[in-house]
Amino acid sequence: MKKSHLKSLIMMFFGVVLTAMAISIFLLPNKIVCGGVSGIATILYHSFSLPPGLSFAVINIVLLLIGIKILGREFIVKTLLGAGLLSLFVQLFSYLPPLTENVLLASIFGGTLYGFGIGIALAAGASTGGTDILGRLLQYKFPVLPIGKALLIVDGTVILTSFLVFRQNDLALLGILSLFVETYAID
Repeated sequence: MKKSHLKSLIMMFFGVVLTAMAISIFLLPNKIVCGGVSGIATILYHSFSLPPGLSFAVINIVLLLIGIKILGREFIVKTLLGAGLLSLFVQLFSYLPPLTENVLLASIFGGTLYGFGIGIALAAGASTGGTDILGRLLQYKFPVLPIGKALLIVDGTVILTSFLVFRQNDLALLGILSLFVETYAID
């Protein structure tokens, strides 16, 4: 039992590190918003210079407080660990230079790395918060709504917001491309 628990923690840690790297060295510096809390943090960073790790932490805490009764204590505890580590590593990796300034490469490689990281964390039974929480809250409010569609609504709203804030068609389209790459990589 302890060995499988340790393996799960190691997988979650590795997945979170990959996800944080994708955000901090590909997506965030290139203004690529592919939805979720990472997208909101990107918008806040480029609009108000808010530290991305802090944005992650505050948004996730607010969402967890909203969802604590609905989502249950076990989900909240697992999510706190994943979201806390992700906030920490996003902030730490944000001090690294971007690996590319080519937004197409950043979109593809960022989406791939992000998807692999989230996929590994999910396979370990962990959650990094953010979109997972919003999707589940939407599903609670509208029980006939499948989780995939709920997540698509959340991510689509964040990408639309990035278009309204940045006013750049290319960045919004690259966000959509990155979202598709990310979704495929998660699977």
